[in-house]
Amino acid sequence: MVNIRMVMLDVEDATEFEASKEKVTLFYYDLAGKKLIPIESSSAKIFNPQWIDDFTIEFDNPKGQDRLRYSLKD
Repeated sequence: MVNIRMVMLDVEDATEFEASKEKVTLFYYDLAGKKLIPIESSSAKIFNPQWIDDFTIEFDNPKGQDRLRYSLKD
């Protein structure tokens, strides 16, 4: 029963977040250069980033239903 309530709260929080239209930016931190590198920005969209390999990040496309990849080697 507790798990169902927790999921419902997460869905409610996600709905409130999307309605807020808050600007969100996905970054990665370059340890060698000691700086934040912006990857993508959106208005209240969740990126769900995931490392694919040592140099590639995959994330939800804020402008569509697919996933995008960002290569750190570029």
